Amino acid sequence: PMGVAQMAFYQTVVDFYTREFKNLPLNTITKKVNKAIKRIIELSVDPYNVMEKIEQEEENTRLAKFIVSDNREKRALQKVREEAEKGVSNKMQMAIDIASEKVAKGEKVVIWSQFINPINILEQSLKHLGVLTLYGSTKDTKEVINQFNDPDSEIKILISNPQKGGEGISLHKVCHNAIYLDRDYDAAKYLQSRDRIHRIGLENPKEFVVNYYFLESTYPGDKIIIDERISRNLKGKLEHMDSLLKDKDLKKLALDEEESSDFTSPFSEVDLEDSIDWLYS
Repeated sequence: PMGVAQMAFYQTVVDFYTREFKNLPLNTITKKVNKAIKRIIELSVDPYNVMEKIEQEEENTRLAKFIVSDNREKRALQKVREEAEKGVSNKMQMAIDIASEKVAKGEKVVIWSQFINPINILEQSLKHLGVLTLYGSTKDTKEVINQFNDPDSEIKILISNPQKGGEGISLHKVCHNAIYLDRDYDAAKYLQSRDRIHRIGLENPKEFVVNYYFLESTYPGDKIIIDERISRNLKGKLEHMDSLLKDKDLKKLALDEEESSDFTSPFSEVDLEDSIDWLYS
């Protein structure tokens, strides 16, 4: 579940974009929509960094102008900031807990996220367990992979974004656990990231149990939030690919997405309305 301030802030930002884009031709706002979707995905992972970005934008964007325009919005940002002081988001904490549990069992883990700030935060939170990161600013990709793939290495966790680590590397000999902090609509990039710990080079695939953990935020009511939307979208794409290629693995992946489509939340819609009132109080 999202934190209370995170949940209300998420709804505020989504409502803003809904008003902005309603009834406008898609071909005129495609880039803006893509940026908005990426921001909403990040809100489900790291709302506190999103808040800081909005504040830094000041009046350079319509969203920033909307958020910092009056005392009511500033009070809302302060509530999000206060929640941030208590620690990371619930989704990030879940990633930390799963990774710690796997390492305690002597297993290695790869964590995927498309956002730099969560990667850096997780690196600091898990550094005592032995962690390396792989993303745009990584200078020596080969050395990072070699250290992680060394079965005798103290490096137990690799945190990467799919753009840098999703293709052309093999982790399957030492790692059989992948945690997805977030995903987007790119099915090809998602499949490439999955293949880092499975299929490639496995003489007997059934010899290993490969675990994938998809962390998805929950939300009150029946409104479909971004994590569920992405899960349904990927499911449709995988089913389409399976119909073309007749690939049993793709069919199984589509079924996996179906299993994760039951999103529940401890909050009710009334709770949400009350939380939004509290956010601006």
